[in-house]
Amino acid sequence: MAAGLPGLSKSDAVPEPMFGEGENWALRLHWLANIIATPFLKPWFYQRLRAGKEDPVRFRERLGFPSQPAAARPIVWVHAHGSQAASAARTLIDSLSDRHLVLATTVTRPAAEYLTSRLPPSALHQYAPVDHPHAVCRFLDHWRPAALLWVDSPFSPNLLGEAARRNIPAALVNARLGDMAFRHLIWRKPLYRPLSRTFALITAQSGRDAARLRLLSGRHVYRFGNLQYARPQPQVDEISAAALKRQLNKRLTWAAVYTHPGEEELVAEAHREIRRRFPEAVLLLAPRHGHRIAEIARRLAKTDGVARPAAGIPIDETTSIALLEGPLDAALACRMAPVAFLGGSFVASGGHNPLELAHLGCAVVSGPQVQNYIDPMAELQAAGAVQMVQDSRGLAVAVARLLKDLNFARQRAAAAERVAAQEWIAMTRLLSAIGPILPRL
Repeated sequence: MAAGLPGLSKSDAVPEPMFGEGENWALRLHWLANIIATPFLKPWFYQRLRAGKEDPVRFRERLGFPSQPAAARPIVWVHAHGSQAASAARTLIDSLSDRHLVLATTVTRPAAEYLTSRLPPSALHQYAPVDHPHAVCRFLDHWRPAALLWVDSPFSPNLLGEAARRNIPAALVNARLGDMAFRHLIWRKPLYRPLSRTFALITAQSGRDAARLRLLSGRHVYRFGNLQYARPQPQVDEISAAALKRQLNKRLTWAAVYTHPGEEELVAEAHREIRRRFPEAVLLLAPRHGHRIAEIARRLAKTDGVARPAAGIPIDETTSIALLEGPLDAALACRMAPVAFLGGSFVASGGHNPLELAHLGCAVVSGPQVQNYIDPMAELQAAGAVQMVQDSRGLAVAVARLLKDLNFARQRAAAAERVAAQEWIAMTRLLSAIGPILPRL
């Protein structure tokens, strides 16, 4: 299979260096190292395919080969590396697509799954090319974007360098630098600082992020807030909601959404404890990555009655846990339940956006690992709108308390909704700031 991978041959013509004479030595060294490493890309990429890290159907896009024809009119390119960036980019894409054709690119499969199911008609998705000169040039030769919006994503030196060489106007949008990323980039300032000059505009999520970006880039950094918080209420498919409601048949329900490996067992343990008090209770479980559903079902079925409505295994009187596996099913689970546990918070993933749950009107319970969402979590806690727990036992106690007193759960949910409604509305200011780099209509 590796031998059949296109676009990674030593015989490919070597592109011209992507940085002009006198450019930073670190950028030129990075470019040269990628050219020298070309023979090793085939086994590296094959290993990623075997590990499920690349899309086996669309992997050619990662090598710069498009799967769709070039656009006939100017296109605005919005890049988001992973799921968290894609969540923020979605708000931007929705706003831009009213007037512009948008090309959305992602790197990870979960981010691609998230965006492709939510893109408006005037936007299309491709996987971003690997940061190798051959793939980068193929991608840019085909799409010829009129502007680039780089949303909260790691820098790709070859891609950004070639975009700059082609005079593609660019902005770094919704940038964030956590503690680990900041410590890492301090030692890579010779590479980071010249890359930051690629952008005509840099915007940060918070004051702390802006200060760190200024230190690394030597540039002025604007703070417009976090685009993830400006998003409207997540959409729920009403037909699916009605079907699920019929299957639940008024049984007491709670939800666990965006769970990661290792969390499903902890949540199931808490649910078994809850069922000792509420024997008819059903847990709606929507994991972060839908492709893990079959594996999760096999594990949980050893101890619990498991339903998979999307796979034709409906909820019945024997069901204890119902697995929801579609890209919109986290919102669906929260619509059905008065209480929801926010996954990614019992493992070292940094958590997920609690305001998504707040918008949906359910009381939020979270574990302690919320490093990626410190600000909204602090606001929710100050408003008495979220319950923080340390383990599965604490989760069982918190959820049982809310299920016992649904009026109290509704009060918590209303407080969370108020916090979500008062969050930064960054989109209008951001669109005004990036207006000069967007193509004229």
